[in-house]
Amino acid sequence: MTSAAGIPVGPIAFVWVAGLRPELDDDGRPAEFTPYGHDRSARRLHASGAGPFCQIRLSGIANIAGVYLITVGRRPTYVGMTVDLAERFGPRRYGTIYARSCYPGGQSTNCHVNSELLVAAKEGRLADLWFLPVREANRRARIEQATVGYLQPTWNRIRY
Repeated sequence: MTSAAGIPVGPIAFVWVAGLRPELDDDGRPAEFTPYGHDRSARRLHASGAGPFCQIRLSGIANIAGVYLITVGRRPTYVGMTVDLAERFGPRRYGTIYARSCYPGGQSTNCHVNSELLVAAKEGRLADLWFLPVREANRRARIEQATVGYLQPTWNRIRY
């Protein structure tokens, strides 16, 4: 379904942006962390807030709007849209999970996707980021919805 040139979804094709590789620990394994420490008793975490999580650092990603696709083992696993790709995959979103994201009202999608990326990496499956630039907000939403409907990516179907 994928090629070096892109991932076709109907009449459009997502182009490869970067590998989504977690930072490694001293033993060469994906480094894991929980941003809230070990004492979670004061507040209840949301469904995706338990972690563990990883850190992913990407450089050279453009600050552009569009629809993105995450593949794991070359299979589509998540589709989303963003007004700023660099921000979405930067240190305050999917790239690093902060404690405030793990509790009700926090960024459950960020926690869910980051945690799934860690699981994939620990299983030796490679994750990649693909992108389709789309400026117009309504068109972005339509393309995201159509792509999710067409591909049925597993991470989009999980409730978190």
